[in-house]
Amino acid sequence: MSRPVCVLIAALLLFPSSARADVISRSPGGFTVRTAVTIADSADRVFGALVQDIGMWWDPAHTFSRDAHNLWLA
Repeated sequence: MSRPVCVLIAALLLFPSSARADVISRSPGGFTVRTAVTIADSADRVFGALVQDIGMWWDPAHTFSRDAHNLWLA
């Protein structure tokens, strides 16, 4: 997955103006929201960018090692 595609996907996920969120349940202890984002690419490419190229879009400041390329999903 190319860096521009990863950056585009991250931007779509991070900027609320490009996404719609609905509150689907409420309780005194919290609430649940559903967010939907439309990405004009194949499911395989989007999934690959989200789970295989985490280091390309995850903020390294939010990792113990300060290197987002150390993250992985199985």
